[in-house]
Amino acid sequence: MRVVIEPTQHISGAITPPGSKSCTHRALVCGALSKRAHILNPLISRDTRATLEAVEAMGARVHVDDGLMVHGVAGEPKTPDDIINAQNSGTTLRLMTAILSLAPKSSVLTGDSSLRRRPNQPLLDAMGELGALAFSTKGDGTAPIVVCGGRRGLVGGECTIAGHISSQFISALLMACPLASKDSTIYVEGRMRSRPYVELTLELLRHSGVHVEVEEDAFFVPSGQQYSLKSYTVPADFSSAGYLIAAACITGCAIELSGLTSTTQADAKIVDIAERMGATLSWNGDTLKVHEGCELFGIELDCSQTPDLVPTIAAMAAHAKGKTLIKNIAHVRLKETDRIRAMACELSKMGIRCTEGKDFLEIEGGSPRRAVVQSWDDHRIAMALAVAGLTCGVEIEGAEAVDVSYPAFFDDLARLGVGVRWQ
Repeated sequence: MRVVIEPTQHISGAITPPGSKSCTHRALVCGALSKRAHILNPLISRDTRATLEAVEAMGARVHVDDGLMVHGVAGEPKTPDDIINAQNSGTTLRLMTAILSLAPKSSVLTGDSSLRRRPNQPLLDAMGELGALAFSTKGDGTAPIVVCGGRRGLVGGECTIAGHISSQFISALLMACPLASKDSTIYVEGRMRSRPYVELTLELLRHSGVHVEVEEDAFFVPSGQQYSLKSYTVPADFSSAGYLIAAACITGCAIELSGLTSTTQADAKIVDIAERMGATLSWNGDTLKVHEGCELFGIELDCSQTPDLVPTIAAMAAHAKGKTLIKNIAHVRLKETDRIRAMACELSKMGIRCTEGKDFLEIEGGSPRRAVVQSWDDHRIAMALAVAGLTCGVEIEGAEAVDVSYPAFFDDLARLGVGVRWQ
């Protein structure tokens, strides 16, 4: 579907961003491995529904009422009756690949065409070192993936995993190893990308009564533990809030965003980044105000730990004075799509000069012009392009991709005064 964003010079209002996608995924898995858990303010989106359906397939029961009431499997996942379809969710695929190595029999996981291209071999190799047999049916580390359980399932021990591809591999092991029969030590080789997402996993594990000893490049996970998550409130999502912050910065208008409690969310860095680029922001409790009168200017950024912010920053950079260099982002090419290439290509259609390299994106700010652009079937590309085109207008093909993480995104833009039309 195509959405049309009409040229907008003024926005205003107050929005509560949706619950964190990353936290909802992890809370669902922790709740499913516990006996009974109540998850408040969850994000219900295409991605999190994939995790919800996956944990139900392994025996948990989830009721949607005031949040999510999860009746879990108490550390004993069942073998799914059918193939698990993770849809477009890399988090679902990776977390469940590790968890299902604890089931009695073999499981099969797959996803959509995008997910079936994403790498998983480092996770499969590490699981092998921990005693579990898991393999790609194509032999290249991509889904479909077969995970064996029972006697060929996860045992524990020591493993080494590369840290530069995806933090989801490490999170998956951290969530499965507490239920192994032997203690586990996970060594991380090389610089760990997106470490804040691992910290988020550790935070949810602590909420669940699970202990992990953390060193700079290793994690020790005692065996025989029990998950005991009882209640967890999902904080508002800084990734989603980032697009609204960018919208206020680009238009130079004031808005307020509520529900943004202090957490270990990686994308809370968007507040610091917006300030570095010229915005004025202030806090009143859990409400963030973006003040009017912002004039953006280009800066140099290392986004190795905040890859999901790259499209948002690129949108802001398109309106900034001077050049913005976003570096150390090679892993951004391995997301739902190649986000470096996608933003460079689509911003170029809007008249913005972009230079991309293996691990960087340089953007020379200017005055974007109206264009028809593609979402690349990627939720973050769709939302970033909508924000980039606010002042000039933009037409986005495949805009329904926002359902992955922020189903109400265009509704919220309209509440702020943006002209939005679906075609």
